[in-house]
Amino acid sequence: MTQYPRPNRAFPALALAALTTATNSALALDSEPLQAFDVPIWTGIYAGLHAGGNWLESSIDPYTSAGLQSGAFGGHVGIMTQFSSIVLGVEADLDYKTADASQAIAIDIGAETLTGQARASLSANGTLRGRLGVAVMPELLLYATAGYAWATVDASIDGTYGGQSFHLAQGATLSGVVYGLGLEAFITPNVLLRVEALHIDYDDQTIASPVNTIPDISTETSSDVIRAGISWRFN
Repeated sequence: MTQYPRPNRAFPALALAALTTATNSALALDSEPLQAFDVPIWTGIYAGLHAGGNWLESSIDPYTSAGLQSGAFGGHVGIMTQFSSIVLGVEADLDYKTADASQAIAIDIGAETLTGQARASLSANGTLRGRLGVAVMPELLLYATAGYAWATVDASIDGTYGGQSFHLAQGATLSGVVYGLGLEAFITPNVLLRVEALHIDYDDQTIASPVNTIPDISTETSSDVIRAGISWRFN
């Protein structure tokens, strides 16, 4: 940035020149309010870490429904390209978490009552998403995101029915769709902070019953994730 001398009585001509230059610059800036967006500060490759919470809901039909709540810790990497105030990008992330929940069940099936314990656990999940953002200020980005999601989930039921014990279990890698919103901002020329909320709908799964008189299990799973993160943008 050009440093202009302070006007004083010893340099009247120089002070007048500095005042004229400053006035012309201000007029030019006022006539081009989006001039700052012409500098593609969002363009580049970035990587970072994030943490937050994950609320997973699983409906185990026809038995019960269970909710899992866990911390979400992981990393992300992506690339962005800026066109004036519009920012396009692609991002991949991976979260690791250890969470499990259990719930007692008692279901009337015909003349008998099925009793037991249902369990579910979540160990990891990841996403591959596109991002479409608008720089509401040169260094502040509001974005929408959507794409593919996956998760590793284990579900089981131990119980008795008609005097017969049974065990149903299945470990599965679920896949589905993810979408959400986020806000990201530069705090230095290379460091960004973000907060985002994501919703994930996973494909339905079926666990075949080993007992003829007990119906198969159908699971429907969804997840809500809220997290904050920090990223480093590589020039």
